[in-house]
Amino acid sequence: MKLLSKEALSVGGIYCVLNTPFFVVQTPIAEKASMLLFSIFIICMLLLYWPKFSLYIGDLTKRFPRIFYYLASIGWIPYFVIIGIICLIGVAAAMEWTDNTIEQAVNIFNAICIGGIPVPLGIAFIRARIKKNNQDI
Repeated sequence: MKLLSKEALSVGGIYCVLNTPFFVVQTPIAEKASMLLFSIFIICMLLLYWPKFSLYIGDLTKRFPRIFYYLASIGWIPYFVIIGIICLIGVAAAMEWTDNTIEQAVNIFNAICIGGIPVPLGIAFIRARIKKNNQDI
């Protein structure tokens, strides 16, 4: 089985970029559009097991490597959110939490998501600059 980490992170990055405007605007239409994009993201995650789709995403990453460095750097966020919500629900079901405890856990979760964005973007910037300088030589 082929490891599809680059393709999976790229799909997650595309979802993050497309979903950001709908996340900022809090209207019923934006929520429906966000849910539609999330559904498409889940379908694309499942399509990664289909060889032609993964080859198509892999081909895009080879044609546009600098863009996909940035997309892959933020592509971990949707997977982290999905896994975090599942874990939070599991722990909340196992323990009797108060509303305050759940709110604190969600605040920590949001801080990790927001605080974790600059580091991978900085690394992607450095990798893109190194790749560009190597191509210039």
